[in-house]
Amino acid sequence: MYHWNDFLHPLTYLNTTEKFTLSLGMRFFQRAVDTGGDPLEHLLMAASVMLTTPVLLLFFRMQRYVVEGIVMSGIKC
Repeated sequence: MYHWNDFLHPLTYLNTTEKFTLSLGMRFFQRAVDTGGDPLEHLLMAASVMLTTPVLLLFFRMQRYVVEGIVMSGIKC
């Protein structure tokens, strides 16, 4: 998750949009408004849904193991 959402480090050393992280890509949509372009909120919202979907799917897929670990940690032998 750290590298997935990393913003500051890639911002300093990446100069091509093909290598941007996901957070930098979302900032690309916001920057169009700053330069006098049309607002791109609809694309920003669609991108945020696309970014959160894999994380949510992974969480729900592994939720069984998280709950099992919590339950097993409370049992004394």
